[in-house]
Amino acid sequence: MLARAHPGDVDQAMVVDALPFFPVLMDPSATADSIKPMAEMMRAKVASGYGKPADPATVEANVKSLALKPDSIAQMKTWAAAADPRVTAQAQYEDLTTDARPDLGGITTPVTLIVPWTDARFGEARTLAFYKGQYATLPKANFVGIGDAGHFVMLDQPATFAAAVEAFAK
Repeated sequence: MLARAHPGDVDQAMVVDALPFFPVLMDPSATADSIKPMAEMMRAKVASGYGKPADPATVEANVKSLALKPDSIAQMKTWAAAADPRVTAQAQYEDLTTDARPDLGGITTPVTLIVPWTDARFGEARTLAFYKGQYATLPKANFVGIGDAGHFVMLDQPATFAAAVEAFAK
């Protein structure tokens, strides 16, 4: 979105495991309007945890599928338990209701997309094909797959992720 809004200020961009419209994972036909009621409900539920101790079972459920390695999951639990639920709720709402797909074709900045994958979920070929389909209208896209990693690829595969960031920076 920054590259689209300010093309002269962004020489290149890196996106780490993010889709231009997240709800397609839940419903391929979703739109920002169709997802809004669910997003509002989720925002209210998460924000209602403000001022209360974090529920360990809820924290566990929320981070369970975002990382693969036990140490990564433990770190994420610590972060999630310490997070302000109001901020988490609003960020989640904005992620669910922002559809950047219509703007992709107007982004002239080269974009490197880090795509984590696992054989247990969909495998490299299928995962990369899905991401490439979602970013099909992005003119200058470079996809970098990192295997044996969940969403928090930087925790699951820190050395491989660091190498990808260094290659991008060069």
